[in-house]
Amino acid sequence: VFVDTVVDVERTSIQDQYYKGMRQCLSDLNSNSIDMERMAARLEALIESNQNDWTKMTRIIRERLSSTLAEAKTKAEAISLAHGVFETLNYLVKAKAKTHFYHAKNFGYGYTAYVLGERVLVVQVFEACEQCREHAGQVELDGFSVHTLPPFHYNCECEVRIKS
Repeated sequence: VFVDTVVDVERTSIQDQYYKGMRQCLSDLNSNSIDMERMAARLEALIESNQNDWTKMTRIIRERLSSTLAEAKTKAEAISLAHGVFETLNYLVKAKAKTHFYHAKNFGYGYTAYVLGERVLVVQVFEACEQCREHAGQVELDGFSVHTLPPFHYNCECEVRIKS
């Protein structure tokens, strides 16, 4: 139930960002032609990938809560420990949602570029993004998968653009 609810809530934002990335790429390439049916199919693959992420997150929530509560010796301690777990998970859920948001835009952009014949994209590293500095440069688009493009970690705000 949790996964279905989150995916339903997230779906509209993911679609909006995916198509925003697609439109940006079309603009950057001075093109106005794309197979929308093909683009919609890749969007569904992205949403399915996100759903798998949320399924894993649900499992993590259950495991953390169960193992934490097993350590409690009193009801008050259990409540306090559960509160701590949910505070941590609140951060993780927000970070995952933000990551999906940026990924949808990059995926829409990248897949559009790929369909239109581009095979290399430049990764524009967000200045505060230390973990992505190693990816700065370019991404090869040979065989396109959901995990080809940034974000490469939670809270990543890096974007891709066509290589000029």
